[in-house]
Amino acid sequence: MMLSLLGGRKSELRYAQVACVLLSLSALTACEVASVEPMGVVPVSIEADDWEGLWMSDDGSTWGVVRVVNALEGELEIAGIDYDEDNFWLETGPVFLRVAATDTAEDKAMYVNMYDGDSDIYAWGLLRKNDDHVEIRLPVASRFRQFVEEGTLPGRVEGDMLRTVILEELTVEHLAFISAIDETLWKPSETATILRRLSN
Repeated sequence: MMLSLLGGRKSELRYAQVACVLLSLSALTACEVASVEPMGVVPVSIEADDWEGLWMSDDGSTWGVVRVVNALEGELEIAGIDYDEDNFWLETGPVFLRVAATDTAEDKAMYVNMYDGDSDIYAWGLLRKNDDHVEIRLPVASRFRQFVEEGTLPGRVEGDMLRTVILEELTVEHLAFISAIDETLWKPSETATILRRLSN
């Protein structure tokens, strides 16, 4: 079982939930929206100098080391130390950056995706990168649940308590629909996770 990558106590959450926890960097956040493919169409070309190094949340509770695996394809790997009462161990996971259309990341929303190999799904969030930090906002599950149930977006709703929304294969039109929706599609910016790079 994959555990919390960015430091923290051992959890009984499924990996898909933990991936969402990693994206939000909050141990209280369960994964409510995921997809069978990475969110976004076009990989974001990145520079290793802008991404590699040690990143930490503002409150210091969560940290991880990032390295670039494929700069042209926007593929990263994140690693951290997890632990229990007896041992420490290294955890790693792949991360993919995508945009919704052929425009640059500056023009369109950039999505950060983390892959769950066990369930073959991606947990994801909306990412904004500034010079010294990144901001990650998670989708509002009730909105996506509504879109799936009314047939606007392909997908399914799983679970009795958690009610996880799993989006299925999305077309360019579906992604354009998501990108065009207002701020109510995302959790408030005040609750966004801020990660700052401490070293490279």
